Formats: sequence, structure tokens, C-alpha cells
Amino acid sequence: MYLYDFYREYFLPVSLSRVQKSTRQVYEQVVTFWVNEVGNLDIQKISPLGTQQFVDIALTKAGPVNPSVGKPESEAPEKLTDDEFREMVNSLVQMKIMNSKMNTPGINAVQFVADFVAKKQWKPTLIMLYAMLAMIAWKYLTVPIQLQQMVFEAFGQNPVTAFLLGSHKMIGGFFLFGIIPMLIVKLILREKLAEYGLRLGIVRRLLVNTLIFLPFVFMIGMLTGRDAAFWNVYPYNPVVSDAPMLFFCHTLTYLGYYFGWEFFFRGWMQHGLRDSFGIYNAILVQTMASAVLHFGHPMSETLGAIAGGLLWGFLVLRCRSLWAGLIQHSVLGITLDWFILQNRSTG
Repeated sequence: MYLYDFYREYFLPVSLSRVQKSTRQVYEQVVTFWVNEVGNLDIQKISPLGTQQFVDIALTKAGPVNPSVGKPESEAPEKLTDDEFREMVNSLVQMKIMNSKMNTPGINAVQFVADFVAKKQWKPTLIMLYAMLAMIAWKYLTVPIQLQQMVFEAFGQNPVTAFLLGSHKMIGGFFLFGIIPMLIVKLILREKLAEYGLRLGIVRRLLVNTLIFLPFVFMIGMLTGRDAAFWNVYPYNPVVSDAPMLFFCHTLTYLGYYFGWEFFFRGWMQHGLRDSFGIYNAILVQTMASAVLHFGHPMSETLGAIAGGLLWGFLVLRCRSLWAGLIQHSVLGITLDWFILQNRSTG
């Protein structure tokens, strides 16, 4: 029986009538004695005694108490309510547990690895480990000059090859954030992609929430496109222009990129970590991770990434689907690039 289980089962429900007239110091000494000494006692022998007898033992062995004990009620310190008493017990127990954890001998490397990949732990470990590696790989993804030369020699130096090489961020995001995690879900975790948000979900909510926020994200993209601070960041593809066909191809690559992005953060991380972290903490984790990838961009965008992560994480719960956030995020990014190209050419 664990220490906290013993406290919860045998000590917390005890009637406080036995110590009703004791002062705050008596409470503190009784609880402190129990927290400090119960680990050294045989719980199997103590628990059959019942809670009241155990409190008697604690009172007896707690040692000298505050001199005010036994004084008239008017002179005694303030009494504790039941809630105050429980709160004090809980804080002392948690302090004891924390101290015991800090004082335990360090584990060796083999045990650390074994615990790290334990069966109950390996799914969130896999998700977080791959997320870390994929984010680093995408953040520093470039096309080496040597590779560019090889592509140009093989396929010729033309607008098509230049466009494809310039789309490496979008193509890399599609595979690193979308295809590879999806394969891990299906082949390693043996789970359904629908559980990670790839489904229509609640269609009515999906349509309503998509349409409600679309005008706002369009307006944000249009206004942000006027800010020169963003002109050196976007578009990711340096060869794209506002020529209709070229921008249409750019839009297609962007849709694949945002599909990977939304699946990675709102699906792979948020849905994958909810059982281990709790859904609200999972939303915070994916929001933090997506915000980190905006470091180096204008501060307004990084702060906006936090708002977007929370909003689209909520919409996944609300709609039971990734599609609302995916559509809105795609419209935001495509609108931003279009207006950047427009303003850059006229400014």
C-alpha cells in the first residue's frame, strides 16, 4: 500500500472530533509525525487499528505540543476547519513524497533506457522524440548547392525545376509532418488515422466554425501582407510570383504543406499525447511546439501562432476533425503570400 493511498483511505476520513479542541500546533504536530514516521511503521499492523486509534497513537507520540494546549478556548490559537486540515495534510504528504523522490538513489543508464521505452511509456516517448527530430529537420531544411547543380544537370535549368527546388520547405513539411507520422500511426502504433482527426467529424460544427473564422483569417492575411517585416520571410519559395499559373502551383504545394502541419500538431501531437498528458495539456504542448517553429519570424507572428494553436486545437475538439483548422490555416497562409507579392511589387 502506497503512502498516499494509506493517507487517503485511513486518515483523511477520520472524524475530527478527537482533536476538535486542539490548537493549530497540535494538528501540525500530529500530521507531521504521521508523515515523517508512518513510512517506518508496519502499515499492515496499523491499518486494522482504525483511524481513531491511529490518531491516538500519533497524538501520543507526537511529543510536546504548544504550551497553549489546555488553556481556555478564548486563549487558544485559531482552530482549523475540516478543509484547512485536509489541505495541510495534503501539502505535507506531497512534500514528503517529493522529498523521498529527491532522496532516492540515482538509476543507472540501463534502467533509465528501460524505463524510457517501457510499454506504458513508449507511445508518448515515440511521439515526442519524432516530433523533436522532425521539427529540427524541417527548421534547418535546405537544398545544398551541389544537389541543385545535380538536379539542373539531370533535368535542365528551367522554371519547373527551379520551382520544385524552391518548394523544399513545403514538400519537406508534407512528408516530415504528414506522411511519415501517418505511416507511424498505421504501421507501428496500429491505430486509425480517424482517431487523429482525419475524418469529417461533426459536419455541421465543421461548416459553421470554418465559415465563422474564414473572414477573420482572410483579413489577417491581407493586413499582414502589408507589413514589410514579413516580406523577407514569405513566401517560402523564392521563385514564386503573382503570375496566376505559378501562384496556383504554389497554392497546391502550400495545401500539402498545411495538411502536414495540421496533422502533425493538432493530430499527431495533440491526439497522440492526450491519454498521457490530458487533452488540455496536449493542446498546450502542440501550441508551444508550433510556436517554437516561428522563432526568428516577426514577434507578432509568433504570438499569433500561440493564438492559432489554441484556436485550432480547440476546433479539433469541437468539430472532432482537423479540417476546420486546416482550411483556415491554409487560407491564412495563401492570402498572406498573395498580398505580400502584391505589395512587394508595388512598394
